[in-house]
Amino acid sequence: MRRIYDVDVLLEQYHSSPKPGPGTLVSLVGLDGRDGYNPSNPVPDGAHPYTYVRVEPRQDEFDSWSVPFRQCSIDRWELDQHLPRLRLQDPFVAMLAGTLVVGGVRIVDQTPNHVIWETVFYRGPGLDTLSEFARSPLLMKDVRLIDIEPDVIGVFTRPLGGKAGRGQIGYTEIPSLDALTTAVMAEAEMIETQPIAEHWWGANAVYRLDGDNLGVLGHMAKFEGESRHYFPIAFVFDRRARRIVRGPHIIADRSCFPPSGAKRPDLEDVIFPAWIDRRQGLLCGGLSDVAIGVVAIEDPFA
Repeated sequence: MRRIYDVDVLLEQYHSSPKPGPGTLVSLVGLDGRDGYNPSNPVPDGAHPYTYVRVEPRQDEFDSWSVPFRQCSIDRWELDQHLPRLRLQDPFVAMLAGTLVVGGVRIVDQTPNHVIWETVFYRGPGLDTLSEFARSPLLMKDVRLIDIEPDVIGVFTRPLGGKAGRGQIGYTEIPSLDALTTAVMAEAEMIETQPIAEHWWGANAVYRLDGDNLGVLGHMAKFEGESRHYFPIAFVFDRRARRIVRGPHIIADRSCFPPSGAKRPDLEDVIFPAWIDRRQGLLCGGLSDVAIGVVAIEDPFA
């Protein structure tokens, strides 16, 4: 039986338990007056990993670059002037069979009333040797990859429009990165559980759990009038049964982090989650399309 979720029902459940926080804002050194937000998950590199950050002027959300920052500490990251920047929005990272994969959203075309985008994938041995190798269908964001076992890569997708409405989550598996094609992403089967038609969601990061289970950090969102409301969620997904076996649960809200301003008034109540450090108990995400925050949190997959 297909299960339908309502953000407002999940919020009632969330407010019945103690909230995480208070969190802190990440200090981004080297922004030069621009905004930095919606980071990728970390690129492993010893004690101080790199993270891509979406950087752009406050007044132009399309003049975006994904810029590598070194995590000097949890809440202080420094821009690296020597590594290449990518002309992408909302970057993400995966390590697959020893290959670094970096992806993000590329604007294909825009008019005052219409924007067309795609998700673009790069791969290579390191941040300075990446080359493009795959593209999603048009109007697809929030594609995430997870290394499951030899010759098995899990792929979460998020088509938009038609039966998918404002955004649903699909899942498929491929034997290698060479099999990550536009057609494969377009044909990924929708999972059983989805939000109601007025709401939407997507995957942001994926983690290996016990057995065939995957832990998915994502977002679920809705409109209230002109305002957008984005909440970080977590659920456990059985990849063989192709169904959610625990969750989804909202795990934080904007009040768990300090004020930061917002790109526009309709984006004040927005968290775009990036990653969970399960060992340290931390959630990181973009805030209101202008900043990055970190908050202590219990492991939602434990």
